Amino acid sequence: MPYADHKEVSPKTVTCAVITISDSRTEKDDESGAFIKRRLPESGHTVLAYALLKNNTDAIGSQIADLLMLADLQVIICTGGTGLSHRDVTVETVTPLL
Repeated sequence: MPYADHKEVSPKTVTCAVITISDSRTEKDDESGAFIKRRLPESGHTVLAYALLKNNTDAIGSQIADLLMLADLQVIICTGGTGLSHRDVTVETVTPLL
């Protein structure tokens, strides 16, 4: 399908969840999560859920599994946990779920 056709039939707004993955951030200083949560509604989208998780495979996988059960949720945005440290496990955790 050409880009213009795809854009025409795609939803104009979506319902999202935001997950920040970090061992060092708190909700008070989670700048990336705060930015995403602020910009989504400014662009017409809805933020249905937010979570701040440590770099933990089980916690990330469990949170995503729980979010996938929400009928109204269309998009999950993960930020963080993608550095070079052995503790950064976001990519390794999410990839098998795709």
